[in-house]
Amino acid sequence: MKCPHCGAPMKEDQIFCEKCGKERLLVPVYDAEVDAKLESTISSIADDLADTRQIVPLPLEQEEQKPDKTETETESSDDGEEQQIESDNKKLHKKTFLSGICIGIAAVVLLVFLTGALIYRNNHASYEYQLKMAEDMYKAQDYAQMLDYAKEAAALAPNSSDAKMMMARAYAGQNNTEMEQKTLEALLAADSAYVQAYDLLVPIYESRKEYEKIGQLLLSCKEQTVLDKYVAYRCDAPEFSMIGGSYDEMLSVKLIAPGSGEIYYTTNGRQPDRSSTRYITPIILDSGIYHLQAVYVNTYGVTSAVAEETYTVDVRTLSAPFVSLEAGTYTEPQMIEVETPSDMYQVYYTTDGSEPGFESNLYTGPIPLPLGESHFAFIMYDEKDNSSDIIYEDYSLQMELALSADQAVNLLKQALILQGSLTDADGHVDGVEGNRQYAVIAVISENDMYYYLLSETFVSPDGTSQKTGKLYAVCVTTGESFEAAQNRLGAYDLHKLQ
Repeated sequence: MKCPHCGAPMKEDQIFCEKCGKERLLVPVYDAEVDAKLESTISSIADDLADTRQIVPLPLEQEEQKPDKTETETESSDDGEEQQIESDNKKLHKKTFLSGICIGIAAVVLLVFLTGALIYRNNHASYEYQLKMAEDMYKAQDYAQMLDYAKEAAALAPNSSDAKMMMARAYAGQNNTEMEQKTLEALLAADSAYVQAYDLLVPIYESRKEYEKIGQLLLSCKEQTVLDKYVAYRCDAPEFSMIGGSYDEMLSVKLIAPGSGEIYYTTNGRQPDRSSTRYITPIILDSGIYHLQAVYVNTYGVTSAVAEETYTVDVRTLSAPFVSLEAGTYTEPQMIEVETPSDMYQVYYTTDGSEPGFESNLYTGPIPLPLGESHFAFIMYDEKDNSSDIIYEDYSLQMELALSADQAVNLLKQALILQGSLTDADGHVDGVEGNRQYAVIAVISENDMYYYLLSETFVSPDGTSQKTGKLYAVCVTTGESFEAAQNRLGAYDLHKLQ
C-alpha cells in the first residue's frame, strides 16, 4: 500500500506517512468529483435507453394502385424491393431490441453497484458507524483504533457527549491521564448532566489530592445521585435558618452544613476562617446589630465561599428562653436543653407546671426527661433581674423496662449498704440523725445502655428535707449501681459503686 499523497510505501495498519507525515484516511469521505462522474455515467446510460426506445420498424406503405401502362412492367421489380426492405427492417428491429435489452441490463447492474457503493460509503462516513466501531474497538481493547473512530465521530457530531466519552475512555486505555482529564472536563463543561463522566474524572482528582477541584466540579452539578455519591467533597456555603432583617424579639439562628464537615463563623463582620468560632449550637442574638458570616470546611480541608446575613434585633421585652425539646410523647430517653443569649442570663424551672421563680430549680445544664408525665415551666432573668415570659412544655416518656423504678431504688440502697454508706434500707447512717431517701428522676442512655437516674434527699428528724446534690444511676439491664455526675457537655460520667 502506498501513501495517497506522496506515493511512499505504507503498512496496512499505518495511519500517518513516515515520509510526508500526512494522514491516510481509513474511512472514505465525500468526494464531489466522484459524485459528478457517477451522475454523468448514469445520465449517459439513461439517454442511450431513451434513444433505443425511439427506433421502431418502418411501416410498409401500401401504394395506391393506379392504372398505368408501366405497372405490369415494374410489378415484379417493386415486389422484390419491398421484400428486401421488410427483411432489412426486421433485422434492424431485432438488433436494436437486443441492444436495448443488453444496455438496460448493464445499466441496472451498474446502477445497483453504484447505489450500493454510495450507501456503503455514506454509512461508513456516518456518526453512528464511527461510534459503533469505537465501541467495538473498546471491547477489543484496541485503544488506538478506538481513539481514531471516536475522533471521527466527534468531528461528525461536535456536540456529542457520547463521542467525547469514548475519546476519554480511549485515553484512559492508553494511560494518557492528562488527555483523559482534559476531555472529561470539556465534556462536563458542555453537559454537566452526563453522570458517567464524574465517575472517571473524580478519581483522577482524588489520585492527585485535588479536592478543591472536586468541590468546584460539584458546584455546577444538578444531578442528585452524583451529589449524594460525592457528598464528602461538597463545599457549598452553609445556610442560615433565618433570613437577615429586622426583628423585635431575641433570635436563635441555626447554621446548616451541606456535609459532615465543620462550620466557622463570626458575628462582627470579620472574614471567618478555621480560627473563628466553631459552630456547635444555635447562635442566640439579643438586642443589637449582627453581621453573621460563616464558612464550611469539608472533611478534606476545602473551605467554601462565605455565607452572610445581617440581623437587627431590638428586643423591647425580655423574650422567653429557647427550649430545645418540643412538647410531646417519647419512647426513648431525651435531654431538655435551654438556650440563653449569654452567661449573663439565668433560667429557673419547675417540673410540675407551677410558676417558676428564683426559688425554683436553677438550670445548669441539659435536663434528662423524667419517666412518665411531666409539666415543665421555664423563666429567664437578665442581670437586672428583669424576667421573661414563662414558657410551658408538657412531656410524656413512656418506656417498658425490665427493671421497675422501685426495684432500682432497692438495688441502690443494697449497693450503698455494701459500700458502707448506709447502715440499713431505711437510709440511716451511723452517728447521723435523720435518714437519706432516694427517688428516680429520669431515665438516661449512656454507652447504648439505659439507666435509672436517682437523686438523694436528706430528711431531718423534724421532717424537713433537702437535696444533697448527689446523683446515682442503676443499670436497667444488669442492676448495677453507679455514682453519676453530669459533665459540661450534658452527658453523665458513671463510676461503679464498690
